[in-house]
Order: sequence, then structure tokens, then C-alpha cells
Amino acid sequence: MIASNPYRRSARLGRRLAATACVALAAAGAAAVPAGAAMQPAPSLGDGLLQLPSSVAAEPGGEVYAGDRAGVRVEAFGAGGDVLAGWGAADDVAPSGVAVAPDGEVWVARADADRIDCYTADGARDHTMTPAGVVHPDALAFDAAGDAYVTSLERSRVYKLAPDGSVITSWGTWGQRAGEFMDPEGVAVGADGTVYVADLLNKRIQRFGPDGDYRGEWAVTDPADGTPLGAAGVAVDPTDGSILVVDQDVGLVQRYSGATGERLDAFARGALQHPSALAADATGTVTVAVTYGNRLARFRPGA
Repeated sequence: MIASNPYRRSARLGRRLAATACVALAAAGAAAVPAGAAMQPAPSLGDGLLQLPSSVAAEPGGEVYAGDRAGVRVEAFGAGGDVLAGWGAADDVAPSGVAVAPDGEVWVARADADRIDCYTADGARDHTMTPAGVVHPDALAFDAAGDAYVTSLERSRVYKLAPDGSVITSWGTWGQRAGEFMDPEGVAVGADGTVYVADLLNKRIQRFGPDGDYRGEWAVTDPADGTPLGAAGVAVDPTDGSILVVDQDVGLVQRYSGATGERLDAFARGALQHPSALAADATGTVTVAVTYGNRLARFRPGA
């Protein structure tokens, strides 16, 4: 039997209550960010448009998709910040996660309806999936082959889906041991197929093989004093394969080595109000869904 998460109110229910008052990227040939390049703030997206954005995905070319829970929409932005498209669902079910498949299809998880809607880049719905056994799909990420990884806060589980939505495998249950989760808030996939899961309440990032074999973990802590931090979002930087993590305790973006878990960089302290997810594009630009700031914050490599 798959154990349900008895404390999902810590993340998912909190977002649902706020709504009533969710990336992995791969870019072949992406230019590497110069070593030591400091991340600098860039103009934000969605000011005055977004209402509680909680998920974000980025195309290699810089286009960004934001899942807006209170707005009950997905908003698409160009690399220059212009609004390209926006769409909702006929039954007004809010998006809980968003990701872009290798073929450009946009997948939108709708946890409250136990489904995933698939769209073209301009918001035309192509088809809908209700993968067997997948309850409350949340964060989404793709590997290079087009298989999707979906987290379920309800089941404390990660599901691997084929492009047609069929379940290939799944793993996880509620707990604190290796391979267990307490609110798997984010998921990302590296170029080598390694799956990274942001385990919010366990305050760690766990690593898995493509089929769920446990490969290690590291604690997410404040570099200032070592305080454990709840990892809310995780993404892969396609320029160098490093792992980006954002927390909801101090609102800090940290960069780690995917192989060792060594912290490489940290930025954005004090600039993010309850961030929920993040994504990176082929230029190294990092976009963060700032839920309580009603915007997408962006950071770019400096000189």
C-alpha cells in the first residue's frame, strides 16, 4: 500500500488556501557561464499580472511559462519579457506544475483534478492525461528522451511517465529515510538522466537514477549559519549542469554540484517572498516563481 502524506497542508494545502484568499531544462550546445560569474538581478516578469505564481518552466531560448494558482492560468513570456500568451482551464482548476517537453509541448499539472493537460506553446490544448494511480500531480520535469517525472504531495511519491502518459515506474513514500519524502515539492532531471527531488520538510535534495534507484542526497542549509532550509524548488542549469535550489525559509537561491552536493554559489537573499519554484535557460538566466510577490524574479550571470 502507498502511504498518503498526513501533513501535506505544509505545502500544497497552504498554496490552496492562498489561492482562494508548482523543471528541468536541457539545451544541447549551451554556452557555459564563465566561472565565478556573479548572478545579477534582471527585470522581473508578470508584475501586475500574476497572482500567486507557484510553478515555472523555461525554454532554452528564454521563453518562460508560469503557473498562476490564484489567477488559475498559465502565462507565457518571451525572452524579452513580453507576454506571448495566457490560458486557463474550462473547469477553472488551478495549475500546480508546468514543464516543457523536448518537442515543445507544454504540460500543465492540475493537482485538484488529478490530471495533466498538454498544450501547444500558444496555449491550444492538445490532449489531457489522467495517469493511472497518479494522485494530485504537482511538480513536473522531463528527461532528454521525453519521459516525464511528476511528484505527488498526496502520495509522497515520484512517477515516471512515458510521453503518452502511461506510468513507467514510481517510487517513494512518506518518511525520512533514503528514498522517502516529506513533501516532494520540486523535481529536475540532469543531462545524464539523474533525477533530483526537492524534499521540502526533510530539508534536502535527493538524487535518483532514471528508474528511481537511490544515489545519494545532501542537506540544504543556510550558508550563513548552517540552519537547515526547506527546499521548495530544484532545477538544472543547462550551461554547466549545476543544480539550483530555492528555499521557502529565507528565500535564497543556491547552486550545487550535482555530483557531490557541494555548494558553489548563493544569491538573492532577501529578494524573494515565499518562492515556490525556479528554472534556468541556455543563457544561464534563472527565473524564480515568487509566490507572495506575485511575480517572476530573474537573475543573470554578470561579468
